[in-house]
Amino acid sequence: METDGGGWTVFLTRQKQFPQLNFNRTWVEYKRGFGDPYGEYWIGNEILHFLTHARSYTVRMNREQVTGGLSYTTWESMLVDDETNRYRLQLSGNIEGETHNDHFIHNNHRYFTTYDRDNEGASTNNAVKFGGGWWYRHICLYPTANNFTGPSLKISSYSNLPPVSGVRFMLRPKICDSSSKTIHLREKLCSTCTGGK
Repeated sequence: METDGGGWTVFLTRQKQFPQLNFNRTWVEYKRGFGDPYGEYWIGNEILHFLTHARSYTVRMNREQVTGGLSYTTWESMLVDDETNRYRLQLSGNIEGETHNDHFIHNNHRYFTTYDRDNEGASTNNAVKFGGGWWYRHICLYPTANNFTGPSLKISSYSNLPPVSGVRFMLRPKICDSSSKTIHLREKLCSTCTGGK
């Protein structure tokens, strides 16, 4: 609630903790959600679908660097399709924040994959190879936030990404620009906007 005016709903939190939560889960578990919102947590693909199709949402990824400090990336719009469409991810709009070394955008228009439901269309199931369900891209570059490797969180196979100790994905309704950034949860249109949801 303190980030950039508040109004965020966290749908994924990864962090170093003991015991570490196992994110190598089944399709059904990712569908329903699991974990603890005060610790490590996945909100569930069904909730993500209903949220993002009820109105327009902005998404933000916060990364806590192992060396200290926080970096972030935001996208203007996020949609998650229904289960029939394999919870396909759709990102669009301008990207702000750390863009030069972020590769989550490569997951755009990908289908969700778990170790027991391979939707990559490739010979290798990255959920089996690396652990954790995600919108994997069917190449070796695997932007994901759902596995830990060694002392830090591995969010991509790109070697130039700095190690992180935690990552948080969150979304909030797309709102009109204002100094207070007030969220009217029961409204689908801002009174001064045109064409918004």
